[in-house]
Amino acid sequence: TAYTPTWTGSGGNPSIGDGALAGKYFKVGKIVFFEIGLSWGTTTNAGTGTWSFGLPSVSVAIEGGSFPGIVVDFATRRYLVFGHQADTTTIQISHEDQAGGITADVGAAVPHTWANGDTMTVGGRYLEE
Repeated sequence: TAYTPTWTGSGGNPSIGDGALAGKYFKVGKIVFFEIGLSWGTTTNAGTGTWSFGLPSVSVAIEGGSFPGIVVDFATRRYLVFGHQADTTTIQISHEDQAGGITADVGAAVPHTWANGDTMTVGGRYLEE
């Protein structure tokens, strides 16, 4: 089932502009499998601070505590990221800096300056309330 995740910034909300933000999910009993995809456009605005994305339903707990994802900087590189539960209705995405091992939440300027063609995909499963 398709859904549109909410997308908020800790200092100011981003806007999708001519990019794309889409989610999909399916349920087996109370287990929800989901995926969120973000594609940056020329008029997409990063907002400020770190980002949170909405889940398709209220969760009790993310299974395994975290889930994998990837950020693709169209011009230069790829970043492995992991999602984690921010609260019962949202997730945040983090990435580990290979140089210093510092974990930072993905947002307006992390892990890079976002530009046209950049993408992010994350997915996981959780137990629904």
